[in-house]
Amino acid sequence: MPGGSTSETSLYQVLLGARQLVKPGPHATYARVKRVESNPLYQGMASSADVALVELEAPVTFTNYILPVCMPDPSVIFESGMKCWVTGWGSPSEQGNE
Repeated sequence: MPGGSTSETSLYQVLLGARQLVKPGPHATYARVKRVESNPLYQGMASSADVALVELEAPVTFTNYILPVCMPDPSVIFESGMKCWVTGWGSPSEQGNE
């Protein structure tokens, strides 16, 4: 697994519905990981292929705080200057201190 020290997926959980890790809040819940599929193009932390698919052990119940991410169809063309929402996670720097 990229960036991980073990491939034993039963040791991992994902946190859903939280705005921050330190104090997840009352709407947060954990889900166990069943399987992880790493990107075959991954070549290290600076790689743009630093992404993986995670299959959970059970279906997620969506709430006002836990919602699916909608991906645009590949045919969608974003016009120059179009305003968009962007979401993500992790550190904005490779060193992780910003």
